[in-house]
Amino acid sequence: MADRAQRQENVDRAHEIQIQAAIRGAAWYTAFGVILAGIGHLAWPTFRQMRPAFKVYLVSGFTTFGAIVKADDALFKHQSEERRKETALRRQAIHDLASQGKVATEREIAMWKVENGKVSQR
Repeated sequence: MADRAQRQENVDRAHEIQIQAAIRGAAWYTAFGVILAGIGHLAWPTFRQMRPAFKVYLVSGFTTFGAIVKADDALFKHQSEERRKETALRRQAIHDLASQGKVATEREIAMWKVENGKVSQR
């Protein structure tokens, strides 16, 4: 059960990271879209004649793109960091178990994590 709770905690943390990155990305790309729309409005007569709804649609496209790209990027970075930590922890467990003369099976590694306080018991 501790493993399930740990997984849910990791999912919640990843979700929060993704939300924060999406908010930052949406804000950044919205500003970028508004600036481009302003430049287009000032520099291009055809764009100036377009309806405001179309211009808002274009800016909302920038907003959506920024939110999606930044959220994905943050999630990929988080997952990479989590894999790196888990790999280092497993290597340490394998080394410690081998020095004790034990075979590092999944069960032994899980027990090692609990014994060494690397996984919370719930």
